[in-house]
Amino acid sequence: MSTVSRHLSVLKGADIVSDEKIGQNVYYSLKLTCLGQFLSSTSATLVKQAQARQAQLAAMMAP
Repeated sequence: MSTVSRHLSVLKGADIVSDEKIGQNVYYSLKLTCLGQFLSSTSATLVKQAQARQAQLAAMMAP
């Protein structure tokens, strides 16, 4: 069993994701909407921090 399969199995066992098999493919989706919101919020924060750091570096590099 691959590492990804093990991780998905653990998440499924914890009732965090659900799965649906269609043909040979298995599709997973989040069951916890709050987790998706948390990840979106975290992503937005990281993007803002990266943009601020890029601006700081650009200011340092300007003649």
